[in-house]
Amino acid sequence: MQEALACEPPDAELGASRAGAPTNKAEALARHGRNRDRVDRVIRSGLAQDVDPAAGANSRVNLLRNTCQWIEEGEADLFVLTPTHDAHLRPNIPVDKNAYFDTRLTYDQDGADYDETLNAAGQATNDVGLEAKFSQVAGSMSPDGRTMMLIDPISHSEGALVSFFVHEVQHDADQHNAGQPWKVSQPAADPAAQHRAPTWAYNNYQSEFRAYWMMNPEGSGADSFGSSTDTAVTNISITALRPGPDGKFGTADDISSTVSTAFTNRRQQDIFDHMFTPRTDNIYLDTAGAWTQSYAYLPHFYALDPAFKNMVDTYTQPASGNLINSPRIQALSAALPTSSFLSEVQALDDLDRLYLQDRSQSQPFWDQASRSLGIIPLTMLENMIDAPTAVGPMPNTVEVVSGDTLSAIADRYLSDMARWQEIYKLNKSIIGADPNALSVGMELVLPPL
Repeated sequence: MQEALACEPPDAELGASRAGAPTNKAEALARHGRNRDRVDRVIRSGLAQDVDPAAGANSRVNLLRNTCQWIEEGEADLFVLTPTHDAHLRPNIPVDKNAYFDTRLTYDQDGADYDETLNAAGQATNDVGLEAKFSQVAGSMSPDGRTMMLIDPISHSEGALVSFFVHEVQHDADQHNAGQPWKVSQPAADPAAQHRAPTWAYNNYQSEFRAYWMMNPEGSGADSFGSSTDTAVTNISITALRPGPDGKFGTADDISSTVSTAFTNRRQQDIFDHMFTPRTDNIYLDTAGAWTQSYAYLPHFYALDPAFKNMVDTYTQPASGNLINSPRIQALSAALPTSSFLSEVQALDDLDRLYLQDRSQSQPFWDQASRSLGIIPLTMLENMIDAPTAVGPMPNTVEVVSGDTLSAIADRYLSDMARWQEIYKLNKSIIGADPNALSVGMELVLPPL
């Protein structure tokens, strides 16, 4: 009975205002301004930074710079959404969600608004420009990679926003969808499969695996996953059920499969565990063909399709044509079938070139190049990218932008506001006696992640 009520709350709850929502429209509009300011500051900061090519993907500064360029150059349209004050008066907004505005304007456009007009029944029924979301959701990227939404940014730390930026843009940068060049193919059917995983399941898992792996540099303070060099894994059993010929669960003809995970490193295991929530009934796909929870396809196909399980078990490190979210690599990939690829190669920076030189990470790009180019242009491409790059280790530095404080910088780049004291200690000769006396354009050295 409790589960039914949770899914179908009584209508009377429509009148309960949402926790933490603004109390009136003026407050909601002011909150939207603060949300935009926070996102704008993070993006301006990312765009202002110099990268350390030698650090590659293991640098929050590098990843944020590229990610902000991705947004700035229009590879994805970014929308900042703010809760309305009147979700409890909107009959079309589920009681367990908030109403957020304004889906009609990107984060850098003015004029966000919503209609608060009430009808005779005291309801707000014009939901144009609104999106219903759970309050704990940080944001999303549309399947086509065109629309990125940030939900109420001031309710999240700057460090969390940076992680979200990197994670969601990676879903776009990895070009894993149907018709895109780095999509993996469904392998041959395994005779033992009781429900064969479709192509999208392979690509969805690998894309999530990459995005989680990259969202915080491995070993950094914000990183919640284990080490990729730690082989002390803990394997578990996973069971999934399918209905038998009668189409019902709980009968004698149910199909059940139990398998054991076979991980290689702790980071791989931890990302899988983050995506996997076990159910006591072991039902991840219901009789109506609906998934019963987020990532439910993962345990379902893992237990029922040996080919899918083998892919998950052997996908121990991320590989993509563009793990570093570079808009320049994206442009080069798009130009590969044409002669214009030569100018796009010349536009690569040292971070891009060093990344592409490492085939263990970037092999999907080279597979695309081999399919797209003849022997002579492919050799030209390889020679241009593989040319020696005179780049050595560089100090991990950031440039101060308007509105910055040491605690904001520590949050944004170290995911820990309290580490502002370490930044101040390293840069006291530049900042001076007052840690609040920052000037736009100051270049500050960061402590190790």
